[in-house]
Amino acid sequence: MEKMTKRLLLLLIVCVMAFVLTACGSSTSGNTSTSVVATATEAPAAQTEENTETAAEEKTIQATFDLNYEGAPDGETQTVAYDDVAEEPAAPGRENYEFLGWYTDAACTKAADFEYSLTEDTTFYAGWKASGVTVTFDANYDGGESTTETVAVGASVGEPSAPSREGYLFSGWYTDAEATTAYDFATAVEADTTVYAGWQQKAEGKEYFTVTFMWNYEGAPNDGVYSRIQVEKNGKISRQTPSRGDDYYLDSSNWYTDPACTKKFKFATTRITEDTTLYARWYNRYTFEAENTDFEGKSGLGYSGTVSDTMLIVKDRFNAEASGGYYVTYLFYNGAFLEFHVNAAEDVDDAALDLRLSTEMMGIELTDTEFLVEVNGEKLSFGTLSIPLTIEGANGYSDDQKQPFTDFFITNSLKLKKGDNVIRLVVNNDRQMGSSGTMYATAPMIDCIHISSDTELSWGEGYPKNTDITGQ
Repeated sequence: MEKMTKRLLLLLIVCVMAFVLTACGSSTSGNTSTSVVATATEAPAAQTEENTETAAEEKTIQATFDLNYEGAPDGETQTVAYDDVAEEPAAPGRENYEFLGWYTDAACTKAADFEYSLTEDTTFYAGWKASGVTVTFDANYDGGESTTETVAVGASVGEPSAPSREGYLFSGWYTDAEATTAYDFATAVEADTTVYAGWQQKAEGKEYFTVTFMWNYEGAPNDGVYSRIQVEKNGKISRQTPSRGDDYYLDSSNWYTDPACTKKFKFATTRITEDTTLYARWYNRYTFEAENTDFEGKSGLGYSGTVSDTMLIVKDRFNAEASGGYYVTYLFYNGAFLEFHVNAAEDVDDAALDLRLSTEMMGIELTDTEFLVEVNGEKLSFGTLSIPLTIEGANGYSDDQKQPFTDFFITNSLKLKKGDNVIRLVVNNDRQMGSSGTMYATAPMIDCIHISSDTELSWGEGYPKNTDITGQ
């Protein structure tokens, strides 16, 4: 019995050891249920990493293009793959505004980079610069119709046809509805503006006549009538100044009593005693760019050095509104000059000349003895050129804005001979610009000259020059 008990105990010990060995071996075999459980526990971590990468690849980004002004329509929206780039859309349009590009903020301080990949929803904002403003001509009475005209920012607006009102005389255009301050049509318009008609009630028992101002060119609007005004008998009238665009010049000092413009109407002395029709006289306006003159052998002075030849030509990168995209400067020494050669088809004795000028570093004034305008050797008298610096921060080479170019009237009795004519602009002073540097004379920047004439004009032989310039 005792031997049997020992055998049973030995057998039990052997079974227990076999079980323990089997259990220990199963943890490394990979073929047991314990191994399967361990594998299942590790798998989720590896699977999560793969799923994250897949989800990122499948995620899409919304790129929204906001037109960025009040009342704007909805802009374009693009669906972009994660970590991909948005495609720059076509430039949008907006009346009276120039599109400047896309920005990453509504204030338009940081330009968008369309090579930058997107990883989150993004909004791009359109940037704008006003290019035109609206001038409203208010009839200024109940039931009266107003009209509008759009002009470029900084340009002046032409005087419209005079309105009519039963029982009233039109007295002119004013800056205020009370008609106390006359509107100056030479004023540069910088923002939307309203101009008001002025009226005077007709007196009973008085006799009135109609004066009609005619555009006097083929295809003119309103059947050729620019304006009609009513004038009390023996009253005098003032000149009117319609505008026909940059390619034409109005002889505003003279209106004529015949369409051929041979008989001048004398505003200072003529009293209206009958219905009267007056005719405008128009000239073609020719532009001769300063950069197309001859620079061979010329030199110029800047603030701290010299340039030569076509280096005097500067590309307009600073919003100075140069008519051809280039202008000429560095004329800061006594004797510096530009010479324009102009061919006239016939002799001319009543052309109009104006210069398109700006200033480089400071506001300047130049008399006609300090800055000469000579035509075929004859000096013209024009008084004083005053070019104020009105743009804040416009006095440096790296600024975004320079003082815009402006037309300065010189004469409307310019004499040209048939054939080649030489118009020379000469710096004739030793007034240094500023207290330091090498700008040893006061001079303007020169964009171009305009000559208005009913005789055909063109560049002289061998001109224009520098037609393939790239500028600085």
